[in-house]
Amino acid sequence: MTTIRDRDRVTFRFETDGLFTRVAPPLPGWVLRGLEFRRRVYRAGGPRGVESSVETHRAWSRDEDGATRIFSGHVPRVRRLLLEEDGHDVVVEDSAERDRHPRDRASRRGVAPATRELLLGLALEPRGQLRATRPGDVSRLIRAVARSFGGKVMVACTTRREVYRLADDLRRSMGEPVLGITKGLATSDVRIQVGTLGSLDTDGAAVVVLAGTRQALHSKMIEELAWIDRPRLHRPRIYGIRVPSDRLSPREELEAEGLLGPFLGEAAVRPAARAPEVLLAGWRGGGLPGIGPGLQWKRRAIWGNEDRNAAVAAIAAALLGGDASLLREHGLSLDDGANRARRRGRRRVAVLVESPEHARRLAALLPGWAVLSGIPGTGPGSHDRGGRDAGPSPWRGLIVTLVRASDAGLPRVDVVVRADGAAGAPAGGHTRRGILGGGPTIVDLDDRFDAAARDATRSRLHSYAVLGWRVRDGRGASPGAADE
Repeated sequence: MTTIRDRDRVTFRFETDGLFTRVAPPLPGWVLRGLEFRRRVYRAGGPRGVESSVETHRAWSRDEDGATRIFSGHVPRVRRLLLEEDGHDVVVEDSAERDRHPRDRASRRGVAPATRELLLGLALEPRGQLRATRPGDVSRLIRAVARSFGGKVMVACTTRREVYRLADDLRRSMGEPVLGITKGLATSDVRIQVGTLGSLDTDGAAVVVLAGTRQALHSKMIEELAWIDRPRLHRPRIYGIRVPSDRLSPREELEAEGLLGPFLGEAAVRPAARAPEVLLAGWRGGGLPGIGPGLQWKRRAIWGNEDRNAAVAAIAAALLGGDASLLREHGLSLDDGANRARRRGRRRVAVLVESPEHARRLAALLPGWAVLSGIPGTGPGSHDRGGRDAGPSPWRGLIVTLVRASDAGLPRVDVVVRADGAAGAPAGGHTRRGILGGGPTIVDLDDRFDAAARDATRSRLHSYAVLGWRVRDGRGASPGAADE
């Protein structure tokens, strides 16, 4: 009997129509075995009370005319086997019209090799899996996809909290509107939309991104995916992001590849961020004798201290405007790292506060500055005045609370002015060094007006030293933790 493998050359025709692809003539057995998963199962019975058998799970089937039907995600693997290992001809016919002309970003100069591989994979394959090795990689991968294609991009998350966080992060980093959807089926002309699959209207979408591969293996998700990828003229590209928590069994790996395609690449590893430099700013003001540490002390000595707030506002405004004479009054110099960050007129400054009450007091002294407080997307208090402008532009001055920065991270800034007056270094954010561990220059206030303020200042200086951050006062010296 003559088999396909015995012939010199065969032309295999792949007809892709949605989630499945029809292959004729039938695929040979040695190829089909790569689309099968076998496991041994045990059950009660037999002479010894336990018997075993081998079960075979197939990711393929036969049509009535004998043609092989496979998942469309397995097409690249089967095509590679037939072409590279057996030298057959392969013709792939896709009935859908997709964005076949992605933006050519892979050929640009300065593109990292890992990023170039990812961009080429996106250009060649209409479906595939992307690997995220760190929490921040999910957002970076979605940005790479969104910037590679000009049409609508739909991002599907598993929880509402993920929708809020991811939409807020993309809104800050993409420089264009991003719509977050958590209830009902919403229809909008916004190009980038984040939600659950049940809340996204995928008609007209160029790309659908699943933020988490494991979810695609649930039966409901498979039904939704089949609906998105149903046979029709216009179908989107579909990509799944494999997050670190997606640990799949061999069977699930085979199913994930069938639904979403092969691995195309991962987020490029960024060089480690430089350690922040801390500049200690001096100021003069009266103390509040007789008030011990606690909430009452914070509200009067820090949040409501008019002299201190005036100094914070003056320093922040001088950093933003490059006022050298005013900075010198507080022991800071234009030669410091805080002012080398960017040339005059382009520097971005954030003032970090502990409470919305303190943010409102400073906002009255810094007109035109954006204010962010609360957890993004969780209620009316999540955005205060100017909060909607917290993307890459147009704001350059920002007042942000510790809660907001800890939950969503700080936007990209050059200088952070610590006005919170709290002890230690603020924790949270997306780095193990906390929300200030991403490399901006930090200007901290040298509070000495009472014992509690001096203790808090010493605690902050000690925390900076433990983290390995360089601390300098206005004269370039490293102040000791015991200075008073």
